[in-house]
Amino acid sequence: RLPPRQVPAAAPVEPRLGRVLEHLGADPVPLDALAADCRMAPAALLAALLELELAGRVQPFPGQRYARAAGPQA
Repeated sequence: RLPPRQVPAAAPVEPRLGRVLEHLGADPVPLDALAADCRMAPAALLAALLELELAGRVQPFPGQRYARAAGPQA
């Protein structure tokens, strides 16, 4: 038998990434609304979203919408 898989706790994030995560929940949010909520330029927001997506903390949806990824790292 294999031992149970241990899932690491979510790592701390930079303030700019944390600001994006604060405005995301389980329901997808359009990019323009998220940019306004975060008070970030769309280019900077897209860069932050890509970092969070690669870290497994954000999930993209059709129509340039984003939500927190389900799971322990979100």
